[in-house]
Amino acid sequence: MPGLRIKSDAFDEIVLPVPTLVGANLAGLNLHRAHMAGMDLSGADLSGANLRYIWLQRATLVGIDLRGANLEGCHAEGSDLSGADLSDCILVASDFKDANLNGANLSGAIALWTCLVGADLRGADLRWERFDNVELSGATANSDTLWPKDFVVEDYQLVWEGR
Repeated sequence: MPGLRIKSDAFDEIVLPVPTLVGANLAGLNLHRAHMAGMDLSGADLSGANLRYIWLQRATLVGIDLRGANLEGCHAEGSDLSGADLSDCILVASDFKDANLNGANLSGAIALWTCLVGADLRGADLRWERFDNVELSGATANSDTLWPKDFVVEDYQLVWEGR
């Protein structure tokens, strides 16, 4: 069956059995070190997928389902993840600098050494399971942004919308 071919640093090539990535069911796939920068995966299901060290810079990921995915070392700088479901993800050493996470669900995620510098966090659910060394300077939040229990918002250099 013909499909989309994706370059990967871990494999010679990944052939996905779909004609388009928009709305594609790719749940549980191994896309380790795949090069998907600038691609449109809006509405796709990548729940439970191995996305370690994936390249997603400037990708369109609106409404994507990433529940339980391993995004360790993910490069998603400047990507649009508005309305995305990243609940219960592993976000260790991931880079979401300048990403749009407006309305995204990151509840239950493990966020360690994660970069959210300049990210749009308005209306996002950031009630992480674990977080440490998360960089938030210059990120935009608002009264609809949900934070973990005992999270001291004033300890971070956030841009507050509506204050």
